Amino acid sequence: MKNMVQLWNRLFNSHYNSIYAFFLKRLGSPEDADDASQETFTRILSQQDTAKLDSPTGYIWRTAQN
Repeated sequence: MKNMVQLWNRLFNSHYNSIYAFFLKRLGSPEDADDASQETFTRILSQQDTAKLDSPTGYIWRTAQN
């Protein structure tokens, strides 16, 4: 469990800024971009079996785009 938390902390820290920039460009509002970015990671963390993903980065981006 601890390794899983560390993995998602690393993924969050390494991808949050780019996900935020994606939403900022798309939505035009810093507040909306922050909300959408947080929602992206909340959705990912609420899914089961995300630790078994072949490409967590791809999953993050697919979730953001959807």
